[in-house]
Amino acid sequence: MNKFTNQLKWLVFAFTMLCFPHFLTAQNFTVKGKITDALTGKPIESATVTPKNSKNATLTNGAGEFSISVPNGEKLSISSIGFETQSVFANKDFLSIQLSADTKQLNDVVVTALGIR
Repeated sequence: MNKFTNQLKWLVFAFTMLCFPHFLTAQNFTVKGKITDALTGKPIESATVTPKNSKNATLTNGAGEFSISVPNGEKLSISSIGFETQSVFANKDFLSIQLSADTKQLNDVVVTALGIR
């Protein structure tokens, strides 16, 4: 019985060691950050921060700050109206991101009305 118990202990130990790295890599951590305008340095309110492999998104507050829980190394997409979308990796606890203004402008505006005679 003692030999069987030792073998069982070693089997449980080996299984635990094989599964341990999987548990380490699957854990999420909280990334905090601040998003600012690259030109003026002012915070960007209501910018969207979206992880690549998740539907959980968050918005920045009035100070341009955000907090989101993601797996380590996850790619984040940051977007806001009037700014170019930027992608960064969540590999630090705090990210400082500067968004550049979107230089694309509308050349023409067409106004139509339906049902007018």
